[in-house]
Amino acid sequence: MFKYLQPIKIAASLLTVSLIAGCSADLTDVELLQRAKDFQDEGKVQSAIVELKNAASKNPQNIEVRWLLGKLYVELRDGESAEKELQKAIELGLDVASADISLAKAWILQGQYQKVLTNLQLSTSDALNRKVLIYALIARTLG
Repeated sequence: MFKYLQPIKIAASLLTVSLIAGCSADLTDVELLQRAKDFQDEGKVQSAIVELKNAASKNPQNIEVRWLLGKLYVELRDGESAEKELQKAIELGLDVASADISLAKAWILQGQYQKVLTNLQLSTSDALNRKVLIYALIARTLG
């Protein structure tokens, strides 16, 4: 009796994935990005990442998709994927100051502490909360 249950579970999973993929096929990268943000707001990080990957495949040049994907990978503690997406966003034109804290966290997750020390720069015009974040990351790196 139980030997028939496994194929049913697999079929149900495949049907669900097919339905989600089918729904996403008709959406633009901007619509997929919004869906990803909605999933993120609901705490469904994995679902948000799926939507962002779909958006990136539709428009690989979408800076916001790459930036958000990188930030979510940091949340999942996947430093390598986070660094890749954040660097891609920067290459596409994202202001480095918008990504450097997340990028530093990605480097820390990978144990690349020297990159944090070398690449995080403070300027006199930085806001106090940004300075605190940078100093905290550097302290974590040194400590």
